[in-house]
Amino acid sequence: MGKQKAAKAVLNYTSAILNIIVNLIFYGIVIFVISTACKSAYNFSYQIYGDVVSEKSPGREITFDIKDGASAYTVAKQLELNKIIVNKYSFLIRYELSEKTIWPGKYTLSTSMNYEEILDIICDYDTAKEAANNKETNNAESTKAVDKNDSK
Repeated sequence: MGKQKAAKAVLNYTSAILNIIVNLIFYGIVIFVISTACKSAYNFSYQIYGDVVSEKSPGREITFDIKDGASAYTVAKQLELNKIIVNKYSFLIRYELSEKTIWPGKYTLSTSMNYEEILDIICDYDTAKEAANNKETNNAESTKAVDKNDSK
């Protein structure tokens, strides 16, 4: 009878320790997941509202062409592929919050520009009109050059 009580006491003791270990592991995982989610949410929010750039100054200048009828998502995806912005989704939210319109045209953007600077350029009607005029002039000149070569 004494051995049964001792075995039962050891079993209860082992069960309590195992229960504590499982709880510590579970709550450790919960804390890790919550802290990771908070860190990700903070970083994403900072990309939307903060002064985020793809590269530090001076950066690289890239000629970026926005086609007529291109969606904001398409523009953001291309900006991300060209490494001009850090994240297309945070850029899209920043664009939607700005209540601006993206205009087609050819723009010179830098990887050291923040989202606001990029939006100021690609959403400026005067810059887009100037880019469109330059594009038409270049197309007309290249057509003239082709015509001269054809007539020879």
